[in-house]
Order: sequence, then structure tokens, then C-alpha cells
Amino acid sequence: ESYHGPALAVLDDGELGLLVSNGTGIFPAYTGTSHYLLRASDGEVLWSHEDELSPVGAPLAVDLTGDGIDEILFFSGANMFRRAMTRIHVLRTPEFELSTHEQSLSILATPILADLDGRGKMELVVPGSRMEPGQRPSPESVSWRLLRLELDADTPERRTWAGYMGSDASGVFSADIE
Repeated sequence: ESYHGPALAVLDDGELGLLVSNGTGIFPAYTGTSHYLLRASDGEVLWSHEDELSPVGAPLAVDLTGDGIDEILFFSGANMFRRAMTRIHVLRTPEFELSTHEQSLSILATPILADLDGRGKMELVVPGSRMEPGQRPSPESVSWRLLRLELDADTPERRTWAGYMGSDASGVFSADIE
């Protein structure tokens, strides 16, 4: 089951890829997530990853290293009422190297990759929440946060799929998107 769209990514050969995340189970009780990188031209599965956490937020793709190849970010997380935790996965192609970073926060939306402060460095920004273990959900027991991670990456000229439904939020890919 999937409730968010894929990310388009420029691969090492200039071809487009799609990163798709599917939840295992039925909303809201997912038992895991399957993430697939597909070649956009023919649907061939190029790479896959299984995670025992639920899908959260749509994937993103931006060239963070300046080599003309997009890094793909995708997310999985635990329900804030059980354990507030989000995994931020970063996939580098063509090596298919995966790095995973954990945050003690439940993200509530698709992150955005942007240079919000105009310093020429990319940032990952997303709203989230946290609740102390053992508490019952209430407005007083939930702590709301804005996660803002400064990335060690220069802002690229072109941002392929930097936010929900693409860099311009239209759901349409354009080679001219910045």
C-alpha cells in the first residue's frame, strides 16, 4: 500500500529512475516498508531495501555531491504514540551505497530540500512531533518540532525532486526545474 508518490531521480547514465516506497500491511498498522529504485524507462528494479518501520513522507532526489547524479532520500518511521523515531535513508548511485540516519522524532509530512537561509548550502526541513513514553495522547503530551538539518552539500543549480510532488509541487517533472 502506498499513500505518497515516487521521486524521480537522475541516475549515473542520465536516465531517470523512480524511488517508490510501499507500506506492508494496512494503514495505520503497517508492519514495514519496501523501497524500490526502478528504471523509469522500463520499470526494471535496480535496487530494493526492506525496513521494519512504517513509510513516512515521500522520497526526494537532489544532486548533493555535484557530480550530476542525484542522491535519493527516503524515510521510514515509528508511530509517535509507541516510539518517536524516523530513519532518513540516503542512497547514492551508481554504487547503491545506503547510509541511514536516525532522529528521535516522528515526521508528519514530506521533508523539503532547500536553501532556506540563502547561504548556498542545502537543508532538510520537516515538521514532526514527539511524545514521552507512557503518556496518553493529548495536546499537552505532544511536543511539536521543526526538524532542520543543515547538509554538507552546496545548493545545486538543478533540484530534480526536492519536495512533495516535485521541486515545484506540481507533480510534473521538468528538466528545467531549479
